Amino acid sequence: MDSPYLNVTTSQDFPDIELKCSKRVTFGESARKGMDKAKRQLEKECILNGVCALMNSGGGIMIVDVANSAYDYKKEGRGLDIEHELKDLVDSQIEDMIEFIPQGDRVYIYVRSWHAGEHRPRLCSINTGLWERTGSNDERIYPSNVSKFLEKKKDRAKRKQKEDEGCPSAKRYAPLPGNDIIKLKADEFYMRDWVNSGEHLEFGESLHVELKHFGNSENLYKRLREVVPKNISAFANTDGGYMFIGIHDTTQKVIGCGHKIEAAELLRMVQELCEKPKAVHISSCNKNTGLSPECRLIKVKAGKSSEADGYVIAIKIPAFCCAVFDKDPNSWHTESERVVKLEAASWLKKMQLADPEDDLCERFQNVLSLQNAPPLCKPVYSIQELTQLQEKLFPVPESGVIVVPEAFRDRFTSVGLLTDSLKGPGICILSPSWAVDVNLPKNEDVMYEALIVHAGSYPTLCCVVERASPELWKYARDTAFHLKQQLVNLGGYTGKLCVIPQLVETQTQNLPEMNGNLLYPNSYRLNQENDLKTLLHSLVVVLLRFTSALSDEVGCEFLNLLTEEQFKILQNLGGIKKLFIHGVPGSGKTLIAIELMQRIKNLYGCEKRNILYLCENVGLREFVRYQNLCQSETRVKFMSQDFPEVKHIIVDEAQNFRMEDGDWYEKAKGIVGEDGMFWVFLDYYQKNHRFSDGLPSLTSQNKVELHKVVRNSAKILHAMQCQMTKVVSGPQFPVTKYLAGIYKKMELSHSFQGTFVCREIPPKKVLKHVIQLLQHLSSHGHSAGDIAVLFPTQEHLEAEMFKIPFPFSHVSEMNPKMMVLDTVRRFSGLERNIVILVNPSVHPYLRDIEANFFISAYSRARIRLYHIKTKVSE
Repeated sequence: MDSPYLNVTTSQDFPDIELKCSKRVTFGESARKGMDKAKRQLEKECILNGVCALMNSGGGIMIVDVANSAYDYKKEGRGLDIEHELKDLVDSQIEDMIEFIPQGDRVYIYVRSWHAGEHRPRLCSINTGLWERTGSNDERIYPSNVSKFLEKKKDRAKRKQKEDEGCPSAKRYAPLPGNDIIKLKADEFYMRDWVNSGEHLEFGESLHVELKHFGNSENLYKRLREVVPKNISAFANTDGGYMFIGIHDTTQKVIGCGHKIEAAELLRMVQELCEKPKAVHISSCNKNTGLSPECRLIKVKAGKSSEADGYVIAIKIPAFCCAVFDKDPNSWHTESERVVKLEAASWLKKMQLADPEDDLCERFQNVLSLQNAPPLCKPVYSIQELTQLQEKLFPVPESGVIVVPEAFRDRFTSVGLLTDSLKGPGICILSPSWAVDVNLPKNEDVMYEALIVHAGSYPTLCCVVERASPELWKYARDTAFHLKQQLVNLGGYTGKLCVIPQLVETQTQNLPEMNGNLLYPNSYRLNQENDLKTLLHSLVVVLLRFTSALSDEVGCEFLNLLTEEQFKILQNLGGIKKLFIHGVPGSGKTLIAIELMQRIKNLYGCEKRNILYLCENVGLREFVRYQNLCQSETRVKFMSQDFPEVKHIIVDEAQNFRMEDGDWYEKAKGIVGEDGMFWVFLDYYQKNHRFSDGLPSLTSQNKVELHKVVRNSAKILHAMQCQMTKVVSGPQFPVTKYLAGIYKKMELSHSFQGTFVCREIPPKKVLKHVIQLLQHLSSHGHSAGDIAVLFPTQEHLEAEMFKIPFPFSHVSEMNPKMMVLDTVRRFSGLERNIVILVNPSVHPYLRDIEANFFISAYSRARIRLYHIKTKVSE
């Protein structure tokens, strides 16, 4: 449901989410005391809903027009009713999260992002819409108690399952507690067809029974609407029960209700209200049943008359396995230019979000946990420790302001922004385009940009231009806005935050004023070195994050971080047009290629058709097509077609390219010309043929190297290294000396051990062993999407694949949920957590590159590698 009184303004004066309240609000205690009660409540709801929406959306500013013209904020304050509600909402000092600044006939409300914590749920909510039964009362479940409520539900489900699996008859003759006796009496009463007016029941209210007396038929529907959904939620969320309406709650005397209403109309009215509550299953529940309250009318007779003199409305509510809401939670967020109330199912899903518990995450450090993160964050895992990454990429000096990267230092200090007044500590981070860094298109009229983060100041984004213009101000403001949002919603920054846009004119070195008086409270300045480093930690996440390929397998989306080595190649060398990237096996070359294409798209304003990704095999082609960033083709297809719209080309696995269809390298170079990006990713350790690859000689390549292994476990790396030493000590080719140098610099970026198993099996038992291994992996919880079974050749594959009694797919089908069954060569460039190599071998005339073949095959496995080979008979 959209808010009728709140909207996100399109003409932003602030680089922030800006909400405008269409209702004028009366401020000040004395003025609010004299207001009409309904109007006062409506104004208060507008403020609460707006603040809640901003907290759940990364923070922002709410602009409210003041209704009482003589209002003086300094003397009259905000109004106690507003303050009490805000304090309940934030569950802390109001000023920790919200600040009011009056300006003219408006009040600006600055709202910090919500963040989870020890006593704080995932979302900010005014109320939950959840009730439970305590004794004979309905109690509201407050936001801070939702997680405890859900845990109780999970525990109850586990206990019930154990009881169902046990022997319930053992408890049959146990004494009944008081609540159970009352419930039995209520069971009997519910089935009665009539009752005498003035009759006294044998039972009263309890955990399972609620009695209500609504004598006035004129207000009956209103009263029913107020209590029925709430009672249904409370009983369903506890242990089920009955609601009887028309019986006095303290005397248990039958009075009846609906005296002047037709029975059919009364029943329809009650049934309609019984359908109002919303039943939602929690994430761990495998049921899909709904809630089905039953209702009936019990006739109330007066004297000896057989006619009904009113009715007792009887509602039977079963216990529900999960959560029942009387209505949608009162929790808001922003969507585009709308302020939207969350529906119950969406709200409950967000409230349950947690860090993945899968063993896959043991390979990474959890550098951003959802336990204390803003509502829109995803969990973030990194191979390198976050503080270590921050200190290497964005070091903070003890005094003064440092400029990074060093290559840009002279260029920016000449503009004169880093004055002596900035005594530090602080850092100035330069980028050809911060817009590209936050996944926005670059503006060609902006020469370069700098983010200045300095203790005692607001974070400032400076865009260096020749001359300021309204369009450039809009660009600067939009970039600052997206950077701020990502620092909170991706980077997990939980403090008060703004990013101030600033244009810098190169010719005059003027710092022109932005339209309007941009005003933030002093509390939005970074006050100390700890604030600075915390913000830079979030910045590292923003700049280095990418969606993990393991998200589908873990069952929820989470982010990984690039390594320092990977990030520096993209950040420092992103402007180099022609580059060769030599990476050791497992160094993440394809990942960098994908991230590079995203940057090219924004840096040069490209469309998908302007970027071409080239590889040798169909599987890798399909994987990159799935990213939907570019055209993706194999070398063979590239040589048979023209690509008139392509401006930039990225080549992956280039060591395995061939010249049999023509000179692919010269064709690609001719297409991109002098202005296009042409990056080639390769690893001569994984070259699986002896033909010419069409690449220029090593001495003619403008190259960089990747030495850190991030994709493979330690034991798999050790197996690869054994083969790499064979390459270096084997036949000496022109690249052998170069490979020996790379080998010496190679290192593992984590300590995850993983598994490597090499087994010799008699020829006739190889396939049986593979099937047994697959059964073993399946029984230990490994999904089909974790596994690839690879054969040495297409002939081997075709001979054996239909003998394996498991569903499978080939690499060309790109099905992440199914086991891959294919050849080593066709799987080149791809990876799975578990790889089974079935009798891997090369043709006798390729014995001199057998080690290369094994390196390529081994590097396909992230965690576990099984090398099953035929036992040679003695």
